[in-house]
Amino acid sequence: MAKHLLISDPHFGGPECSLVDANLRRNVYQFWKDREPFDKVILLGDFIDVNYASFTEAIFGGRSDEGTPHYAFAAWLDEFFGEGKIGVTEMAYLPGNHDYKVWDLLATEKNFMKPLAQGGEAFKKSNLLFEDRFDDSFFEGVVPPTLRKKFYIKYPDIEFEVKGKTVLATHGHYLCRIQTMGATMPKMEAKYDDPETARRKFFQSTARYQTVANAFSYQKEWRTKLFSVINGFESFWDFVTGKEGLRDRPIDDHQLRAMEEYLDLYRGKKPDVFVFGHTHVPGRADTGSSEFDYRRLIPEKNIHVWNTGHFLTKDDCHGSFIIVDDRADEGNEIQLFVVDEHGTVKPYQNGGVS
Repeated sequence: MAKHLLISDPHFGGPECSLVDANLRRNVYQFWKDREPFDKVILLGDFIDVNYASFTEAIFGGRSDEGTPHYAFAAWLDEFFGEGKIGVTEMAYLPGNHDYKVWDLLATEKNFMKPLAQGGEAFKKSNLLFEDRFDDSFFEGVVPPTLRKKFYIKYPDIEFEVKGKTVLATHGHYLCRIQTMGATMPKMEAKYDDPETARRKFFQSTARYQTVANAFSYQKEWRTKLFSVINGFESFWDFVTGKEGLRDRPIDDHQLRAMEEYLDLYRGKKPDVFVFGHTHVPGRADTGSSEFDYRRLIPEKNIHVWNTGHFLTKDDCHGSFIIVDDRADEGNEIQLFVVDEHGTVKPYQNGGVS
């Protein structure tokens, strides 16, 4: 029997993080505390926003241009999961696009820096992987002592079982054509005969975008210019392609098509449930629904698709999260909650894993 908490997109260090609101934090904390312990707490990316802030500001806090202190990642971890707080067996952190640098640094150290230091054949055989897990990382100095043996970094996705069904969760930036610089797995497979080469090219294209975005975002003036260009490009891209971006959109045909490409062609997996964030719009859909009209890659399976949403100050929704509980009644194992502008936690949608 297991209970999982899935959260995404608080963007600590960014200007819109709703967890700066002490009342909202108190309400969310109490809601989770009443439902502890959690077997897994899964942080689905964009937790620290190093495209808006430095590592120090996003993790440990700083001050805005007006002098207001930032509430940051380390303080949140301690306030929610420190000694005597919410009980959790393990916590997985899956970097997204705004915290891609976390994965980049850890993967580069493991697959390049350490083999380079060893020299010889160790370095010649080294290569970045599409997938990895890091149980020991620089986050050991960030998380409270209660989490240090329970916390790990996982990329690009994580799987777990609920009542014999498979749930796969990821941040979701691989589904966005902007984030992959227009690359898709069908395009890569058409260009390269070897499937492994096609997957690596898709991976590299996504990595290039993150490198450029991060390089330009360290200084405020460059960050402002970059985001202005990106927003303009995304609008143009949407017009040309028929709206293939993901930002601020509920789950639609384009997202489901990209999801099946990711699962079938890039990861070679066919889960029963798929959970992602990135778009900042909480919600759910089924790939087998007649509501959607796209060429399916996994037609033999109806995949339940969920979006965790965000913890940002957006309209009347200032937060959202998912609890997956295999002790719940059949058809109600997955519950999506939203947090309104007053910090009140409300049930939003629910569904099953079958």
